[in-house]
Parts: sequence; structure tokens; C-alpha cells
Amino acid sequence: MKRAKRSSPGFTLIELLVVVAIIGLLTAIVVPSINGGFKAAKKARAMREIKDLQGALQRYVAEYNRMPVPSASTAKHGGKDVLFGADNHEVVDILLNRKSVPAAEMAIINPRQLAFLDLDSQTLDAYDPDKTGGQSALMDPWGTPYEILMDMNFDDKIEVDNLEIRSKLAVRSHGADGKADTDDDLKTW
Repeated sequence: MKRAKRSSPGFTLIELLVVVAIIGLLTAIVVPSINGGFKAAKKARAMREIKDLQGALQRYVAEYNRMPVPSASTAKHGGKDVLFGADNHEVVDILLNRKSVPAAEMAIINPRQLAFLDLDSQTLDAYDPDKTGGQSALMDPWGTPYEILMDMNFDDKIEVDNLEIRSKLAVRSHGADGKADTDDDLKTW
């Protein structure tokens, strides 16, 4: 009995379809876990930045026994508790000891010229108005400004909008959905 020989070496159409199906199945298994990893990384980064901001605020208050707020903002809010959101740069620049705060103002707000906040290079680049086309707020990984809340009347609670927080200082990210007071919010209280 003679066996039929293949005319050319290579794969048959069936073999190729089986390989493509296996690759498709493996992709369907791997892609969701990679996406979950990216989401978890963003959440971890936001929590780290929130804790860094909270710590910097606490160090400032411990050093100067007052809140890190420019005099114009203090006058604007009249001693009421305050929430810095899209304007959080006013506070962040003080904590970073940045040159964007006028020297005369900085001499009053941070006379020892201390940097209370140390941002990693990726976050600092995203915060730099020269590199972001004028954006000046410190943003969370989802592109929403971090909210910094302060007890300006020192009654050990923050009352802003519909919030009442038993703390002198608080920081919040609205999370992936960008909406306040939802389950994915990340906060220090």
C-alpha cells in the first residue's frame, strides 16, 4: 500500500483555524485581567496621592498652626470651611513651595520656605501648567481635580456643601466616574 505524500510542507487550513481559535480564547481570558490591573493601579495611585496630600496638609498645620491658604482665599471665604477643587493649585503650590506664589505672599504663608509635598515626576509633570497647556489643578488619575477640604474656623468639623466631616483636613477623589458621593469615591475620612 502506498501512502499519499503531501505536495508541500506547511499547515492545512484546519490547523490554522485551530491555532487562531486558541489565540482568540487566550486573548479573551487575558484582556479583562489586564484591564482590571490598570484600574487597580489607577486606584492605588489616587490613594497614594490622597494620603500624600493629607500628610502634607497635616505637616503644614503642625509647623505653622494655620491652614495653607493664600490671604486672598482666606478673605474670600471669610473664615468659613472651604473646599478647594478646580482651584486646588492655590493650596498645592504652597505645599510644594512653588515660585508661582508671589514672594511677598509666600514669606507670610510659608516663611521657612519648606516643601511639605513631594510629588513623583509623573504627577508633577501632569500638574505643571507649562506642560499641560495651562491646566493648574492637581488632578486624580481619571482627570478630575482632587478636592481639599479645610476646617477654617477650627471647630474640628468641616461643613461644606452637603458634607459634614469630623476632621480639620480632608482630601477626596471622585473616582473613575468623576461624580461626588458615589461608591467609587476615594477619601481620607
